[in-house]
Amino acid sequence: MTLKFDGSSTEGTAGAGVVIISPTEVKTTLSFNLDFPCTNNQAEYEALVIGLEILKNLQAKNIQVIGDSQLVLRQVAGEYKCTSLSLAPYFAAASQLADDFEEINFQYVPRQQNWEANELDQIASGLKLSEELTHRLVLIQKRNHPSIIQRGLQVGTFNWMLIWQVIGEKN
Repeated sequence: MTLKFDGSSTEGTAGAGVVIISPTEVKTTLSFNLDFPCTNNQAEYEALVIGLEILKNLQAKNIQVIGDSQLVLRQVAGEYKCTSLSLAPYFAAASQLADDFEEINFQYVPRQQNWEANELDQIASGLKLSEELTHRLVLIQKRNHPSIIQRGLQVGTFNWMLIWQVIGEKN
């Protein structure tokens, strides 16, 4: 299975885009409106966590994760350390989910090669659509709380011991 993800945050809104491609090349595209304050990197992590949760629920075993955020991909792949207090709970959630797969590969691509996920997060955040996407029926889900809260973590008020334990294991 392949997961393409992207997230974006603007002054007033944020969105997450997820593209899941099955082994038989069936493509599912999803948009999520993030109705809570978040940075662009937090929106990127939201998209990744949402996508990984979907693949986990589909009982995927071997996955390819593709995105245009070098920071997020390299942190979760263990190439970069996560030192940001605001990203630590997202890093912990994504790392815990990544451990649920037998094999997981991370691939960075430039934004132009991640255009579908990018446009899906743009749709969710209310920005202008390209002509190619305007003819499609798109369901946009609203998320009122960060995905990390559902996993028992929160920005600012979370269990630091758990976060640092996970970060320490990954870094």
